[in-house]
Amino acid sequence: MMQASLSPPRQDETSSPSGAVIVGGGISGLSLAILLAEQGIKVRVLEKRPDPRVAYQEGRTINFTLSGRGRRVLERLGLAERALAAAVRMESRVVHLPGGGQVAQSYGGAAQLLYALKRRDLIIALLDRALASPGVQVEFNVTLDELSPGGELRFRRQNGASARLSPAFIVGADGVHSWVRGALGAREAVSVEQHTFSHGYAELTISQGDGRRLGISAQALHVWPGRRSALVAIPNVDGSFSCCFIVESGVGVDALEAAFHADFPALYRASGSLRDSARSARYSALVRTRVSTWNSGDLLVLVGDACHAVYPFFGQGMNAALEDALVLSTALGRHPSDRRRAFAEYHAAQKPNADALDELSIGHFDYLKVHAASARVHGRQLINAALQRLLPSLWHHEYALVAHSDLPYAEARRIIQRQAALRSALGLTVVERILAGAITGVRWLRRPAPAKRSSHES
Repeated sequence: MMQASLSPPRQDETSSPSGAVIVGGGISGLSLAILLAEQGIKVRVLEKRPDPRVAYQEGRTINFTLSGRGRRVLERLGLAERALAAAVRMESRVVHLPGGGQVAQSYGGAAQLLYALKRRDLIIALLDRALASPGVQVEFNVTLDELSPGGELRFRRQNGASARLSPAFIVGADGVHSWVRGALGAREAVSVEQHTFSHGYAELTISQGDGRRLGISAQALHVWPGRRSALVAIPNVDGSFSCCFIVESGVGVDALEAAFHADFPALYRASGSLRDSARSARYSALVRTRVSTWNSGDLLVLVGDACHAVYPFFGQGMNAALEDALVLSTALGRHPSDRRRAFAEYHAAQKPNADALDELSIGHFDYLKVHAASARVHGRQLINAALQRLLPSLWHHEYALVAHSDLPYAEARRIIQRQAALRSALGLTVVERILAGAITGVRWLRRPAPAKRSSHES
């Protein structure tokens, strides 16, 4: 059955307007294919990259962080058990203090955990599930050429053969540099805002052995705030860590190692795998995208990064993409004979949430780099924990609202803003300062002895 699903149609194929074409075989595209197939819609997925089961192109290798939001969608797809079996459970965020020591910060209640998941593992799980769905076909190594005014999609296969499809509708699930978004812009007045962040990133590695020597937990996400950068380490199943070194833009390849050494000299001394990966690392920019219009009539619609790429600091990009697929498929199921209405309903539901997540992600970078290690934030977390115990239905864990709740992102942001205003009105900011002073004193007393210099620092 799988082989039949992958068999390409004959050259210069055309078809009557029926079914859906999904451009992009990533998280949102494959998830949507599965959900549409359940409604009896025939789906063709066109992917420019090779079959990931044969030749996987990693691209960004930073692990996915699966939270409660994404897990609920995977349960709906019947893939939660398989995904979690290949994932690493992260029980907390561990912040490594600049002066030594560390602070563990929970992601919510005891059951509100994050899971680190390799991109390739999830893509292949979704692909297997899609190919097992009646009416789903997937083609790889496809190059799109043109979308005619009448809705005919022309493309080429790897062997150069041309093909044409005239689907009932086309979904752009083709990422931040979306081809379908460009086609939509030729039909509608679309405003596309793309911003490059003040910091970019490089991918580093902590080996299993170095992780043990450093004494860092393999069941936690780790953050090292630096003066001009930050390091985030996400555990892998084999005990190693995939790291995101977030560094100011403009740092050349030759300067990455020096920038890492300048902000994290102790880590540089202690981890040979970090030193080696910093020497060979490649700097990449971080880009966010906002798109004003997500559909053109009843023919084109965008999902995932094609319409709302966000910075990765909240770890919600994949979870938001999964929610897009579920919300769009639900709208199409509710209005099977009126796609224009379904697309409008999907846009009205998800656009405010995408904008809210965008703002939350920007703010979370400041938290990770500047505030996560501060004594005042530690004091605020103690106050919040006490209020959550005393008023569980009124006071909420802010990270859990965003990552784990079933509230829309826009509503989660509104509650976070309300709680911030209440803290100020109730005078809790004064209590924060008092607690911060006490915490600073305790940290000073517990500070580790200075490490001896080694030849790596010379």
